[in-house]
Amino acid sequence: MDVKDFDLEHSPDPATGPAPLGPRILAGTVDTAAIILLSTAFIVGATVLTGGSLPLLAIFVTVLIWSVAPLTAFGATAGMALFGIRLASRDGDRLDLLEILFREMIGRGWFPVAYLGTLIVGFVGSVTGRASFTLPVGLSLFVAAIAAFIVVLATLGHINILTDAQGRGLADLMAKTLVTPRRRTPPVVIDPEVEDPLDREWARMRRVRRLRAFVVAELLLLGVVVGVPPLMAMELPGIDPRSIDTSALEIEGLQRRFSANQASAAVADELVEALEIAGRFEEAQEIRERHEAAVAAARQKREAFLRSALERDPTDWEVFSLLVEFLDEEERLEDAREVYAAYVERDGTPEVRAGYGIWLYRRDLNEEAVVELERAIAEHEQPSGRLHAFLGLAARDLGRLEEAKAAFERALELDPELDRTRGYLAEVEAALAAPLTEE
Repeated sequence: MDVKDFDLEHSPDPATGPAPLGPRILAGTVDTAAIILLSTAFIVGATVLTGGSLPLLAIFVTVLIWSVAPLTAFGATAGMALFGIRLASRDGDRLDLLEILFREMIGRGWFPVAYLGTLIVGFVGSVTGRASFTLPVGLSLFVAAIAAFIVVLATLGHINILTDAQGRGLADLMAKTLVTPRRRTPPVVIDPEVEDPLDREWARMRRVRRLRAFVVAELLLLGVVVGVPPLMAMELPGIDPRSIDTSALEIEGLQRRFSANQASAAVADELVEALEIAGRFEEAQEIRERHEAAVAAARQKREAFLRSALERDPTDWEVFSLLVEFLDEEERLEDAREVYAAYVERDGTPEVRAGYGIWLYRRDLNEEAVVELERAIAEHEQPSGRLHAFLGLAARDLGRLEEAKAAFERALELDPELDRTRGYLAEVEAALAAPLTEE
């Protein structure tokens, strides 16, 4: 038997054939609309009642309730039954639950729709202020892209219905199913001599068991989608939910990290916050004090190390710079000035003295800045316009406008592109002319 013969042998009943396209479209529209409306109702209801929802769970369980369970039990959804069509196994066996689940969730794209639906609900919730939402990145972005691809593939798979001789879409090909017209069986006149009443009773009981299992499954699924969000939002009586995040085990871990590095501000702050949430305020204060003491000890150790290194090599510019920067950050300006002045005297170059003068000016020590800058200019063979500009700024801030004007003019002679210095000169000239204008 070749493939063509196999297809004919396992095709739908020739009297019925595949279901017409019109009823299939109408049934699909009804089922899709019902799933969207039910999912939306579950999501909105859970959000209103509990303040949170699980869109992925709501959409997933809705598809199980509306499509997977009735298809497995009766071979038709409500929409399919309404328009007289049903789902049949291509090989004549009973419909298998796993195959139906795969057909609906992957072949028809409902599972990726559920995942993408959670992103849409999260985005809408963030816009309306009902939820927080962040764009998927990394693995989440990859999953979102795969979901979108499956949705597009499932949508395009419906086109195969138009070209397949048996009217099968991609979902039917994957699950080995066929959509056929519902068979209208004529009433049967039972001949007691031909049919055993026990067989009829057994068939009736089997239908009852199937219906009972279907109803129980539907109720259980409904209970899941309705009951899970409230349970997740429920708070245990007498327990502060914040304490769950600051359990004794977590605090012990933070204490071990703090003991290993008591000078770490991040670890200390995290441990203090955890202890305060747990109501252990005395321990939190003790951690603060230990952290401050550790920081002070680390600073003293760093200063001692830098001073010792500078004593070993008084010309080490890197160590000297780190020491001055450290003292400056500690707001110990006098100590930093002494270290800088001593280095300048040891080095003796006009470049280092010029840097010291600029450093003094930037810390409002303008008297010393003028002295050091004038000395650096005098010692330098070719002082830059920028150096004269800083001298002018220090003199200006001291109110010595004539000296400032001369320094700015000299700076522009050496470097005409000092536009800001040109502005400073204009300000000084205006200030010098102001008393004459008033007279």
